[in-house]
Amino acid sequence: MDRLKNIHPGEILSEEFLVPMEITAYRLAKETNLPQTAISDIIKGKRNLTAQIALRFSKYFGTTAQFWMGLQDDFDLEEESERYKEELTKIRPLMMVSDQKRDYNSRK
Repeated sequence: MDRLKNIHPGEILSEEFLVPMEITAYRLAKETNLPQTAISDIIKGKRNLTAQIALRFSKYFGTTAQFWMGLQDDFDLEEESERYKEELTKIRPLMMVSDQKRDYNSRK
């Protein structure tokens, strides 16, 4: 099964807000007092959202900052999960380690 593409918050910004509301990156930049290059980079997936940007977007679009930060967190976790997949498989959960110690101690 093919893995779905990880969606950057900039894609959500563009496809779910800017395009349907007919708002340009320039207008968003001006009305949120952010550099237009920052908005363009977010839309292109080259820049991540910060708490400051999330606060500005939430005020402008009538959403919550948590909505925007949640999009960024989900994106980051998926990226890092894929990047460190092999390394993460080597980590044993604490319960397994504790169970092994208990089994070892009960055999003494």
